[in-house]
Amino acid sequence: AAFALMAVLAGQKHPKGKSIAYLAMFSLAAPLGYFIGEYFVAADWLSGTGLVFLYALVSGGFLYISTTIVFESSPGHHFNAKRLLVALAGSLMAVAVEYLF
Repeated sequence: AAFALMAVLAGQKHPKGKSIAYLAMFSLAAPLGYFIGEYFVAADWLSGTGLVFLYALVSGGFLYISTTIVFESSPGHHFNAKRLLVALAGSLMAVAVEYLF
C-alpha cells in the first residue's frame, strides 16, 4: 500500500518532501492506532467489547474499499462471476485456517 501511495504521489508530481511526509503519516497510522487502542482499554475508556465493535467497524471499511476496487476494476464495471468466486474461495480459506489451526 505504501508503494501504491508513493506511485500515485509521484504520478501527480507532488514535491518530494511533501510525499515523504505523507508516507510517514501513512506508516505511523497503524502503530499509533494500536497504541491508542491499548491505552483506551488500559484506562478503562473502552471495554474489550467496545474494542471488538471498533475492529468490526474498521474491518467493514476495509472490506468495502477492497470490494469496490476488485469489482469496479473491470471495463464498464460489469459483474464478473469469476472474481466473486475467487473472493469467496479466499474468504472461506481464511475462515477455515482460523478454525482448523
